[in-house]
Amino acid sequence: MMALSPMKWKKKGGLPYIDECSSYVPSGGMVRHKLDSVNECARRGYNLRITCGGCNRVIEANAVLMMQTLRGQSMALHKLEERAKCSECGHRGATVMPCEINF
Repeated sequence: MMALSPMKWKKKGGLPYIDECSSYVPSGGMVRHKLDSVNECARRGYNLRITCGGCNRVIEANAVLMMQTLRGQSMALHKLEERAKCSECGHRGATVMPCEINF
């Protein structure tokens, strides 16, 4: 059995990384995430703030429960905006954006 060599950390732009094949994933600091689908919001711990385009009603939906409703299929937020229908006024079309979970 071959022993694995210890990881050799390098520095690029002041941030440590393993090698060029590691997709330059920083080991610390602030990271931006692309939150463009319901699944990404659920994975990163965000809820969805949905605002009706007709009556401006605002609800905060749990992204994990929304993902379960979609049966695990990923849906882009812009597609959800087109399909969303207000339960109060019946208007189809909304603004959907990620928001932090408030406990």
